[in-house]
Order: sequence, then C-alpha cells, then structure tokens
Amino acid sequence: MVICFTGFPLSGKSTLAKKLATKLGIERVSTGDIARSLGMGNEESIKTHDLSFAHDAMITEQAIEAAKAGKILDGFPRSVAQIELLKEQSIKHGFEFKVIFVTENPLVVFDRINERARESGRPEDDPAIVSGRLKASLAFLRGASKSLGSENITIFASRLGYEELERALDIK
Repeated sequence: MVICFTGFPLSGKSTLAKKLATKLGIERVSTGDIARSLGMGNEESIKTHDLSFAHDAMITEQAIEAAKAGKILDGFPRSVAQIELLKEQSIKHGFEFKVIFVTENPLVVFDRINERARESGRPEDDPAIVSGRLKASLAFLRGASKSLGSENITIFASRLGYEELERALDIK
C-alpha cells in the first residue's frame, strides 16, 4: 500500500512520513524537496500559490513514478486532479493507496512558520502565503474527501503523535 501524506503546511507531514518510512524500510519522496530542486520560490507565482504552475506537472510526474515504485509520498496529492491521476494510475499499475491528511492547530502552524522563517528565510514562509495555503488545504480536504471517500483518506491530528499514527494505520 502506498501511503500519501498531505495536509496543512508545517503540520508534521514530513516528520510522520520520515518515521513511517524508517519503520517500514521504504523510501520516502518529498514533493517539497522536488519542488525546491526545480526552483520553486524563484518565480512570481509563489506569492499567490504554494507551488509553481510551471513545475506542477513535473512534480506530479515524479510523485506518480514514486507511487508506482511503492514509495511513501510526502506532500502529495495537493489537488483533486492529482487524486484522480493517482486513482487512475493505481488501477493501471495495481497498487493501493491511502491518503493521510495531517492537521495542526493554525496557531501552532504560524509559530512554526515564524521560527522556520527566522532560521531559513524561505519565500513560502511569508505569513500571507501560509494563510493562503491553510485556506487552500481546507478546500482541498473537502474535494479530496468527495473524490476518495472515507475509506481512502484519514484525517490525522499530528499532535496525537507517531505512535497513534501507527495504530491508525494498524502497523505493528
């Protein structure tokens, strides 16, 4: 089963994905890392979107290839169109997937953003951009829930911790 972590910015998606990948001995692919390697943040669109339109297709392609290889996806899917493509590819290539939508209290998200902005100054850490990303995440969750149905999406509050994620996924 391919496990996909998506959700609020700085909610703990990568931390959870890394721990799960280590526990299961599976490679993790971060779409955030892919985006930054492609130059995300260097173009004007970062001011209104958390992902460059020019790079979205390449990121999606690499994420789908990782899913076909059975890797854990960190930061994917981000749109209903990506969910539909993931569903199509899972049928075509015979893999199952589950989406974990990771949430966190928005005040905690902004505290984490401010801390990371002081440390690294990444353009996507601007509070106005983060606010937009939080709104977009909620809209995405509504669309994802309709597209996937409750059996393929789990809403997980990161404050519950990794051990609770293992129980939710029935990992021993």
